[in-house]
Amino acid sequence: MINLKCIYCLSVEPLSGFNTEHVMPRAFGTFEHNFTLNNSVCRTCDTYFSQNLELRLARDSLEALDRIPSDSVSPESLTKLPFTETRLKITEGFYLGLNVRVVLNGEIPTVVPFPQVGFLREGETQWAYVTQGELDNLSTPLPTDIADDGIRIITPSEETEEQIIAILDERGVPFQRRGELASPGTDESDIEVEISGQVDQIIMRCVSKILFNYLSFCAGHEFTHDENFNVIRRFIRYGHVPDYRLVDVSNEPILHTDTENLRQTDGHLVTINWTGDNRHIIGQISLFNRITYRVSLASGFQGVWRPIRQGHLFDVGNRTISGLGVTSLILPNP
Repeated sequence: MINLKCIYCLSVEPLSGFNTEHVMPRAFGTFEHNFTLNNSVCRTCDTYFSQNLELRLARDSLEALDRIPSDSVSPESLTKLPFTETRLKITEGFYLGLNVRVVLNGEIPTVVPFPQVGFLREGETQWAYVTQGELDNLSTPLPTDIADDGIRIITPSEETEEQIIAILDERGVPFQRRGELASPGTDESDIEVEISGQVDQIIMRCVSKILFNYLSFCAGHEFTHDENFNVIRRFIRYGHVPDYRLVDVSNEPILHTDTENLRQTDGHLVTINWTGDNRHIIGQISLFNRITYRVSLASGFQGVWRPIRQGHLFDVGNRTISGLGVTSLILPNP
């Protein structure tokens, strides 16, 4: 019987206990000659990553929003993008502050409001909006000193409206219907939307996993079994945080020829390299070449040194993967 060791939990399992692991999660594109890890990640770890890390990155993150224009998400799958951690708000006009999500109307992105309630306090001009999910949570505080006619209910159906009215009544907030509101996005005019979100530990663990997969693909899974990777391994698999910073997040581009406002590509960029003193291994990843994550994969490395300087572009448009060293793109030194 063939027994193999998982690069994450380090458990030894028979061959049947391993899955094929994609270096780049399939939610962010499928590629010709895709990079995969065979017999490196056990089924238990693969299932955990899929359900607890990748799902959040793919459905509720700033990167998830970039999946929409890239065709990495189908129109029917847009309803599975909840955006509870990543907020989109209208920033102008009658619906200033309204919580919305983006759907595709044909090929045109259109904003659609979440079911929510707007409150207007006495003496104020800007409405405060609370989503139905927040309203359901009785610990969510509601605005006080509400003005006359200072409640708006925005819903897609009468059934949902009745549910919200019932919740308001339960929370001691009377509501009387005075008229109908036109839904934002029903005309063809542009709507300016502000996007906000937090890069929390789940997102950091997921992008670190992609980079650790990439390191294992480039250097071999035996290399990533080394104890020098135990810190990043435990962070990814179990959420253990060391006493030093593992992940830095910035708008600084990976490519030397890019600027913060001008990028050559909207594909995914992934690199690994030693620091100049050959003591630390640093990975960089930028999904859709937007937010850059710089990850310490090994600090104070004491194992057998090997050349691992690598960088690739995952082109989501033509579904190809190309090495940065053989293209016009420039691989930087971390």
